[in-house]
Amino acid sequence: MNLPDGMIIDNASVIGASGRTQPHVNPATGEVQARLDFASDAQVDAAVTSSARAFESWKRTAPAERRRLLSAIAAILRANIEDLAAINAREVGTPLAFGRWMVGDAADWFDYYAGWTDKICGDTIPGPEEDGFTLTLRQPVGVVAKILTWNNPLGGISMSVAAALAAGCTVVIKPAEAAPFAAVRFAELAAQAGLPPGVVNVVIGDAAAGDRLVRHRDIAKISFTGGPATARRLQAAAAENLTPLILELGGKSANIVFADADLDAAAQFATVVSALSGQGCSLPTRLLIERPVYEQLLERVVEKLRALTVGDPFAPDSAMGPVIGEAACARILALLQAATASGAARLALGGERLGG
Repeated sequence: MNLPDGMIIDNASVIGASGRTQPHVNPATGEVQARLDFASDAQVDAAVTSSARAFESWKRTAPAERRRLLSAIAAILRANIEDLAAINAREVGTPLAFGRWMVGDAADWFDYYAGWTDKICGDTIPGPEEDGFTLTLRQPVGVVAKILTWNNPLGGISMSVAAALAAGCTVVIKPAEAAPFAAVRFAELAAQAGLPPGVVNVVIGDAAAGDRLVRHRDIAKISFTGGPATARRLQAAAAENLTPLILELGGKSANIVFADADLDAAAQFATVVSALSGQGCSLPTRLLIERPVYEQLLERVVEKLRALTVGDPFAPDSAMGPVIGEAACARILALLQAATASGAARLALGGERLGG
């Protein structure tokens, strides 16, 4: 399976021309599997201009046609589930079984937003006079810049890009450098499904490319999923043009288990954390357990986690793959060491880097 090459502007593959490059490392093996060529300022501008041009016709596209195209994208995602799951495994280390689920979930989101295309309505409000009324009309804002996080690129695309397309907006996607390939393949498949050129463009780049994108005067709205440090920089950049900004910042989802809960079900749910090796804002990475059942539930969770196979994302029996990279691995090990050394934490399972 070849990883996508380049980025997508006007439904065509384009190689980055900034001169800035970065190796892409397979998180499961540590081996360099591709080299990313980052977009130049001119290419970022070209992507925005392309989407701005496409917006003029896309916003006038009949809701029924937008619905048909979003449903076609859902269908083509399902038809390419194995390829997309393999890309997730290569760039994020997601086990194939969970990767397939992620692709199916992304397709479901596109079907969901396809149903919204003809339901984005205004209001009719009675006026102060007997025969008067006020009419409101919802209209698409224009070109949306979507800056993706790396842990589930297709999920970010399906939950935000699909919504923008349904509303009549066009989108420029800037994926994370750690996981750029799924976004590029998505744009290729969307073009095959019939999406017109420029409605979705993808630029590959570092922080400089992202900064250029969000400061562009033709960007009407910014959607970002990631961490607070980047969000602060985005807010400062967006302030120049007073560009509206949506921030979805990383949480560590706490799950509360009371003594009267079904402990077997709670323990089984806790194993979902393995799906992305804990690297997800909606995964049960924290359990807050009522004291009378604390030890019972902990024992069951440890038993279930111990039974999981950790290994090659492409192996059929792997339930957990690697974390995204060497820096993440080192940070996690340092946190474990600090927590146990403090005497405030008890390590119940694992705690060491696996061989291989």
